[in-house]
Amino acid sequence: MEGEREQPIEEGEAAAPSGSTSRSTKHTSRIAIQKLIEVVAALSDYKRFLVEEIGFEGVLRIPMIQKINLKFSKFLMTKVVVEKHCIILRDGGTPITFYPEDFHKVFGIPCGQRDINGKDADITPKAIEFIRNSIGWNEKSDRSLSSLEAFIGKKINELSSRLEKDSFKMAFVVFVMGNLFAPCTKHDHSTIDYWGAIKDAENISLFNWCKYSVNFLLEAVRKLKLETDAHITPNHLSGCHLFLQAFVLDNVELGIMKADHNSTDKFIRRGDPETDDPHVLSKKARENHLHSPRGKTLECHVLHMAQLHKREACQEEINGAKC
Repeated sequence: MEGEREQPIEEGEAAAPSGSTSRSTKHTSRIAIQKLIEVVAALSDYKRFLVEEIGFEGVLRIPMIQKINLKFSKFLMTKVVVEKHCIILRDGGTPITFYPEDFHKVFGIPCGQRDINGKDADITPKAIEFIRNSIGWNEKSDRSLSSLEAFIGKKINELSSRLEKDSFKMAFVVFVMGNLFAPCTKHDHSTIDYWGAIKDAENISLFNWCKYSVNFLLEAVRKLKLETDAHITPNHLSGCHLFLQAFVLDNVELGIMKADHNSTDKFIRRGDPETDDPHVLSKKARENHLHSPRGKTLECHVLHMAQLHKREACQEEINGAKC
């Protein structure tokens, strides 16, 4: 049965999480955005309120995406310069630097002051066991993301206990991180190395989930490059590579398909004028960036992706006609 569930996704698709056979050379992705959107769509108004309380309201506005172009994702991942947090699309090209704040502008999740990998997120084995029990993962070997769907779907309202509400918040974060922002290489499973940031549901929004997600993506890029250098065809693209697509489409000149930048965007990419370092943001710049209107949501970027795919299809038809 396990083999039936883990079928490889063709290149250019990422409709749901899927594994691949050892013989497969097709690219697959652990991002399960369709499953995520289906779960979000079924949330009650009160559950949406709880999601907003922890600062993950941006997830509620993510549109349905039928396909993710994995060839494009792999191409962009190979163009990332991990040490400088930037993308260089061609030799001698201008670096396009990205920051956790850019991740926030695309997905609208918390970009707080606390570091998920810092001392504020220290956690004891006893606390880990408490979280497992709270979100329905009673067995130590059970880290199935699918099992969280039923848990998140349980009825919760204003009269529910604080433990029930906090458990929903923790389960929702684990589900979202595992299916979109920090998908690991193992099918239907999630890492627990950020659980120190969800041990107290009231403090979830105080942590920098954007920085964590970006660093997770950079590790995925590093792994991809190592495999490529070793002439190993990577089967799985991990990390939130969808961010790279949205970010590049927002920052590369695409003619009439290019999204308009607001003044905050332009100021942020200039870096910190006090240090003349393009990789350092002043405190004021960060505050302006975080509190500026999120005019370009992921929905806008998805529209650009659809337009690009349509243009590619038209070009293929033209080339075919010429032949």
